[in-house]
Amino acid sequence: MLDRLTVQCFYNRDLLNILQALVSSGNYSHEDFSSNFVQPSELSSVPVPRSFEGKTYIQLFQYLISKRAVLPLGLYRHCPMDDVSPQPYVITNPSPELLLTAQDSIFALLSPESMAQVALGDIVVAVVEAELPPRSLERNRLGPHVPSSVSCIIESEGETAQTDTCINVQWPHWNFTSRFSINEQRGIIEITVVDGEKYTAETFLGKATVPLEPLVADGREQRSSDSWVQLSGRHCDGLQAKGQVRLQLCFVPNMNRSQSGVKVTSSIQVDEAGGTGIK
Repeated sequence: MLDRLTVQCFYNRDLLNILQALVSSGNYSHEDFSSNFVQPSELSSVPVPRSFEGKTYIQLFQYLISKRAVLPLGLYRHCPMDDVSPQPYVITNPSPELLLTAQDSIFALLSPESMAQVALGDIVVAVVEAELPPRSLERNRLGPHVPSSVSCIIESEGETAQTDTCINVQWPHWNFTSRFSINEQRGIIEITVVDGEKYTAETFLGKATVPLEPLVADGREQRSSDSWVQLSGRHCDGLQAKGQVRLQLCFVPNMNRSQSGVKVTSSIQVDEAGGTGIK
């Protein structure tokens, strides 16, 4: 296949740039391309991140390109859920709207930077509940409006998760747990509360940013926290967002990365009151 593409470069010069991107990585000039300094990328199979289960292929594609320096080429469907094939199969150039499953794997080109990168560990995020003052809920450019339900969006390093909607808009209890891979010591968790399910200027109810550095530290020890974080930002009518969200966080270090033995005892349990706890 490579020889055919090389021949086609005679007719289409743009193919040369594509070939260069496929067999090497980094921002190099044409002169650097032939030098030994350029290191080739590596074709590998990587599992679909847990936070992308149920999301579309284009969302994962954009995340891998922008955050992980990984170029997806195709998808391996280990457990078919349709009538396409009773056996596992490979999809080249998947449809952007293809829904991903936890059993899927991605064929991708990994750059030397992405191959050398080892995750510090995982952050387990439990969004337990929130307190939203009635005044903070009455906002709309067209007049007073009180949402019929609220939800919470969690984001970390380009990965996102979202709670179900709760009809108790003043004291919502979500008890929702998500898990994210942490690659940066100074990473953050962003929490956004919205009216309904979609995040727009009109549905925005407040946002909070939680730094992870105190939990991650040197990445060797497991640490957890349980706290209320204040919401900030402004509604579409200019009013200041108010309220607070209760978050339980637990950093679980990567055992393969740690040089010393770390005993990991993190577990998610539901307490007697029905809340989600990290112990």
